[in-house]
This record gives sequence, C-alpha cells and structure tokens, in this order.
Amino acid sequence: MILTTSLCEPVLTHGDYCLPNVFLENGKLSGFIDIGDMGLGEKWRDIALCWRSLRNNYNGSYGGKVYPDFDPNDPFVLAEDVQAEVNAIADEEKRAAAR
Repeated sequence: MILTTSLCEPVLTHGDYCLPNVFLENGKLSGFIDIGDMGLGEKWRDIALCWRSLRNNYNGSYGGKVYPDFDPNDPFVLAEDVQAEVNAIADEEKRAAAR
C-alpha cells in the first residue's frame, strides 16, 4: 500500500496523548502535561495513544473514571461519539452566532 499525502498530514501533536496527561474540568479540556514530545507529527500517533489509553483505562483503573459505554474492542464507537460531540458543539456555536 502506498500512502498518499492526504493520509500523511503533519499536525501539531501532543506526542503522548493519554488519559494521565489530559485534564478535564466540567467535561471540557482544561490542560495538558508531559508535552516534551509535542511538535509536528502524524495525527495517527496521538489517536493511537489515546485509543490505547482508553482501552487500558476504561474500567476505572486510572483515576476512578469509568466509561461504561466504551467497548475497547470497537474503535468506531469512540469515533462516532467524538463526531457526535463535535457536531453538537458546532450546532451550539451556530445557534449562538444566530442570536
């Protein structure tokens, strides 16, 4: 398989995007730690690290947060949930702009 440039888009990546390195407050992203590997890179690395972290920590073994609807064997569930959240945020921004 030959990778095309559309699959290899360098983006700003965290470099170690996993649950212990991400802070949430009131359900929103509030900060990061361990950004020593941050820089231009492949988005797939951060996506893969996040997936592995969710897969290994979804049962509450890290921080006590349990993700009962997360199936660690189904990567598409997470993608659909993320897309639904992105769509909801975009819809809210459109409604706010229309006011």
